[in-house]
Amino acid sequence: MTSPFPLLHIPSVVLKLIIDSMELNSLISLSLASHKSHSVIKAHHRKPINGRIHTSRSTPLVLSFSGHSYVFSGVDFDPSIKPSTKILEFITWEKQEVPIKIDPVDGYLKTFKIDEVDGLRTFIVYVTSLLNIDMLEISFCKQSIWLVDWVNSRQGTPLHSALFVDRKEELSEEQYLHILRDCTASVKKWLYTTAPPNFRYSEKFRKIDCLDIIDGKWVTIENLLTMDGIDICLESSSLTNTDLNVFLKHWLAGGCPRLKFFLARTGTVNILEVLTDLLEDAVFFEQRRKYTSPFLFTPRLERGYDIKREDGVIATVSDSQQGGLVIAVWPETTYNDFMA
Repeated sequence: MTSPFPLLHIPSVVLKLIIDSMELNSLISLSLASHKSHSVIKAHHRKPINGRIHTSRSTPLVLSFSGHSYVFSGVDFDPSIKPSTKILEFITWEKQEVPIKIDPVDGYLKTFKIDEVDGLRTFIVYVTSLLNIDMLEISFCKQSIWLVDWVNSRQGTPLHSALFVDRKEELSEEQYLHILRDCTASVKKWLYTTAPPNFRYSEKFRKIDCLDIIDGKWVTIENLLTMDGIDICLESSSLTNTDLNVFLKHWLAGGCPRLKFFLARTGTVNILEVLTDLLEDAVFFEQRRKYTSPFLFTPRLERGYDIKREDGVIATVSDSQQGGLVIAVWPETTYNDFMA
């Protein structure tokens, strides 16, 4: 697939300005037109870009970039696109003839490849290499766990956020451990999946601002005492009231110093047991309070106790959150999220 693009024959200074001003989805589509167009774009595109990758079962791949909202739906693996179907073009990709088309509604590039996993890998590597993109966020599922090692090996800049969303398939212990231990997200890590049966984690947690685990029954008090986070959310938990008492005393003694919000849904919270040895200095309240955590958790605080640390910082401890214990540290603060 070749065509004489006059754009590629103009002076390089002007060409660079034109390329930097083009929409990214247009640049990617143009790069596929010929080897020359690919080389010119790769050589002249210098505009800094931060990127996000989203993969899931329902949406095989979405790439988006800073300053652009959902600008490019990279690979659709559209089942309606078959080699026998009338389509717009074929490209040679990884030594294969691959059919492509431009979606008539949104203008995104769509392609069909037999091997979905290898196809995803090929396309992500192609686009990020073409535009020299550092990834800030990955959202991935079981079939795309390889993204963790790929990001670690290709860029020095740590990930901002990593979101694992795959509730349909269970992970092996090795896979779950790999995400916890090796995914280097520094701000947000969300694990929306079921943990393997009898899973245990014996290593120290990475410092991370927001940790949200939907199946946190494997998290022990020993794990909790190694965490250094701002928002910590265990959507399901096997922690006992005694464990929660130990964690609360840990915070009062200066542990987990950055904590602003903690939630553990155990289903068996007894707040008086949680406050063992602490009730004398706790102040009861029963009026409803509004609280928004730095990462926008909004717990119901309808009753509970206020406790004060030696440095004067006050936390509200409440059991009014649907079978869970909440620790909300005042004052409320917002996280300066540079990805917004």
